[in-house]
Amino acid sequence: ILRTLALRAGRMVTKEALYQTVYGMEDAPPLSKVVEVHVCTLRKKLAAASRIGAHYIETVKRRGYRLGDPDLSGV
Repeated sequence: ILRTLALRAGRMVTKEALYQTVYGMEDAPPLSKVVEVHVCTLRKKLAAASRIGAHYIETVKRRGYRLGDPDLSGV
């Protein structure tokens, strides 16, 4: 997931595209939250790795995610 987001840094990547990248399937099963769970875990790991606890993955509501500059508003 991080690799896919990094290759498209600054651009929105759909949840479906991330699902396909990880599982190689065109369509995610209905109500599948697996991508959201993995992104949540990845966010925690990235925040822990940064000394300031920054959030690098932005959610694009109902569409996907974007990797960008850290959100420092919560720091």
